[in-house]
Amino acid sequence: MIIFTIIIWTNFHYEADQIQARLSKAGKTAVRADGTVNQDRKNQAIKDFKNGEAQYFIGHPASVGHGITLTNCSYMIY
Repeated sequence: MIIFTIIIWTNFHYEADQIQARLSKAGKTAVRADGTVNQDRKNQAIKDFKNGEAQYFIGHPASVGHGITLTNCSYMIY
């Protein structure tokens, strides 16, 4: 079974809330990094996604910061 890793970029917090709720309801593992998350949780979310502990990464590009590498991503959705 192939597991894809997916980054979902959002513009608004309510979009991220809805996406995270639907993924959670479907039993999917998602992490979040946007303006609602403190820096320690953002760093942990990035680490979990890179290590394969989360299949989905929900974030806002401006909130994540510069210089991160998410090369394990199979798909990116804007």
